Amino acid sequence: IGFPQFADEGEMKLHGFARESIWEVLEDKDDSLTLVLHDTDDTRKVWPHLFELRYTVQLLDQGIKLSLKVMNVGTNPFTFTGCFHTYFRFEDTTKISLHGFQNTKFIDKADGRKEKIQEGMVNISSEAKRSAKDANLKHDFVDRIYLDS
Repeated sequence: IGFPQFADEGEMKLHGFARESIWEVLEDKDDSLTLVLHDTDDTRKVWPHLFELRYTVQLLDQGIKLSLKVMNVGTNPFTFTGCFHTYFRFEDTTKISLHGFQNTKFIDKADGRKEKIQEGMVNISSEAKRSAKDANLKHDFVDRIYLDS
């Protein structure tokens, strides 16, 4: 999980500190797990805000649901960016479709950091390095190889 900064788009090291932090188990159920991360003296040295993150992974009948809840537990407002680096393994990435990004502005890092607007679903045909700027909060992918087998 990249938080409170996505990629190299700020002053912090790549993807911020959450991905290298120690999370605690908040809730462990048969089909889901929720982890929690709070601000610490170390996090406040690089990002001076009071926060709580809750990351939930839920197994579904035909998929997985990931959610990240960001809570400001202090009195000062803050802004952040973030990402899931899920590293899903696919047999053939050219047969993957990403849904939920229609009409989303993004920075295409593989094309000189040009700002573009996604029309329709995302189909991967070559190197893709994108930063969505105003993405819908719900995204899905479809693995057409899995569906065809």
